[in-house]
Amino acid sequence: MAERVNKKTKARWLKQLHQWHWISSALCLISMVLFSVTGITLNHAADIDAQPVISERQAVLPPPLLETLAQTERGPLPETVRRWLAREAEIQVDRRDAQWSADEVYLAQPRPGGDAWLAIDLGNGELIHEDTDRGWVAFFNDLHKGRHSGAVWFWFIDLFAVATLLFALTGLALMALHAKRRPATWPVTALGLIVPWLLIALFGLTLQLILQPFRKCTDDAIACVVRLMLVLFFIMGIMIKLCDTDGANTVHKLLDAQVEASAFC
Repeated sequence: MAERVNKKTKARWLKQLHQWHWISSALCLISMVLFSVTGITLNHAADIDAQPVISERQAVLPPPLLETLAQTERGPLPETVRRWLAREAEIQVDRRDAQWSADEVYLAQPRPGGDAWLAIDLGNGELIHEDTDRGWVAFFNDLHKGRHSGAVWFWFIDLFAVATLLFALTGLALMALHAKRRPATWPVTALGLIVPWLLIALFGLTLQLILQPFRKCTDDAIACVVRLMLVLFFIMGIMIKLCDTDGANTVHKLLDAQVEASAFC
């Protein structure tokens, strides 16, 4: 009876986890592809040849609008000035705050994949506007970093992160429920933990040796070796613990076992 209840409970959890897993994966699919591709482009940014396109405009603000600016000390540009810039100079300006001084108004307009700035001389009304477009690769790279992307994208990244965590945790729970029938589950999972830690430890050791070469037998480089050994022992302990589901000889059984191809599917 107890075994039947356990099977029903397991089946119910499997159904729920499968449902949460596929829903979260469907929500994250496009964004995960985007973040994966832009991760590669960011990692190889120096190898991607990008030529920014710079455009510059100059104009003179009419005296009435110049007087309006002279009466403003802080905040965004007045509405009348923004409308004139859009109509006469084809310069689009939003409501973000400008930098006001005694003789100039400066407005920075950074955005994903580019930036723009506007400077207005309060003495004679001369204005200069410069716009820089760095292309689509820079645009998606900035979205990856959340750089100058606004509040909506800020919250989207948070929601995407929550959905990705749900996708990962439900995947981990499904692996735990299927682990008994798939002996390679935890060793492969442990490998995913081992590789990053080994890279971190080896990189720290290499950097230590380059920046601070040996001075004595007890210098910091030896301490790095000790830390590396501790990391290795720690990771091996986790791997053995994860593999140890049937007794102390599980690791040996896994090494000697002939695992069928279907076990990995």
